[in-house]
Amino acid sequence: MDLQTEHAIPTRYSLLKRLQDWQDNESWQDFFDTYWRLIYSMALRSGLTETEEMFDLYALRQWPVNKVAQTPGVSVPRVYLAKHRVAAMIKREILALEKGRR
Repeated sequence: MDLQTEHAIPTRYSLLKRLQDWQDNESWQDFFDTYWRLIYSMALRSGLTETEEMFDLYALRQWPVNKVAQTPGVSVPRVYLAKHRVAAMIKREILALEKGRR
């Protein structure tokens, strides 16, 4: 079975129509509940690391830490550790760029 067939989940037209309204939180939650595992697995297959994803959800998108932890099925402290590690990496990159400008 190919990847496309393996992960095929029929999407209700009514849900797609409701997703046009960015403020329809209930529909977006329904979409998330239906597709998060598929989206997460595809992101990992495309090279996104679990740590980067947790940083994105927690620090950039400002999801509650408990929701972030549920997405990949990790503990809350692991989310905090991921945020710390990626933030430290960003700080190192900024310092390296600043040194390069001098």
